Amino acid sequence: LDPAWTGVEPLDERILSKGRHMGFGYGEHFCIGAPLARLGTRVVVETMLARFEGIGIADDAALPYANTYLSRALLALPLRLRRA
Repeated sequence: LDPAWTGVEPLDERILSKGRHMGFGYGEHFCIGAPLARLGTRVVVETMLARFEGIGIADDAALPYANTYLSRALLALPLRLRRA
């Protein structure tokens, strides 16, 4: 066992069963940068909505996912953009 992990509590399966998103952590392990990440996402989405008249998923796009024990993450989101 890696000494860096000594004393770390195991993942509580009850948290996962509640269906809560674990991307930014939970409780004392909550990511301190989460509000900044959410703000950045909001700015990007609002800017794209203002700049483009039409935004959609590319018609022939395959949506690749990474499946892990804890999550299913979208690896790429190919978009079709139409200027306003």
